[in-house]
Amino acid sequence: MFPKSTGTPGAGETSARAAPEKPVPVPLIIGPAVGSPNAIPSVLDVKVTAND
Repeated sequence: MFPKSTGTPGAGETSARAAPEKPVPVPLIIGPAVGSPNAIPSVLDVKVTAND
């Protein structure tokens, strides 16, 4: 399906990694995601905006 990556970006490959500023345990993400998806931004302490 996809060619195996060599780990180093080459022709046609991109790579991006970022570490979270404040790591959040997985159970704290899964709980709101199942119960109330709109609560996820407050759990992750992020702001979600839409294009006008």
